[in-house]
Amino acid sequence: LYTLGLGDGLVAFPGGDGALFRSIYCRLPERRFVADSMVAPRMLVQLAIDTLGQVTQVTTRFLGAPPVDHELEATIDSILLDLPPWRPARVNGHKRPSGYIIPLQFSLERRAAYCR
Repeated sequence: LYTLGLGDGLVAFPGGDGALFRSIYCRLPERRFVADSMVAPRMLVQLAIDTLGQVTQVTTRFLGAPPVDHELEATIDSILLDLPPWRPARVNGHKRPSGYIIPLQFSLERRAAYCR
């Protein structure tokens, strides 16, 4: 287990998680979202972020019963690769590449919470 020291920190999106979810949900067309959150597609997105804060790799995985939607995967990949630079992780004062996992749920309720 590593304890963060002075000058160390985890990778972070500028503006925090709320800004990250706004950047994703508000750029997707409304037709991608469903009204019933119980059947809404769910996805885990894993990002690789380099020492400059750029997203260098996106891996998506659908969760649950809905079939895989390759068009949605491609759209999510495009959005995430086009994000502004993140604040890179720091260990012992040095920038380090890192990973970040984002849970997404494509319900109208979730979209409305971020895209007012």
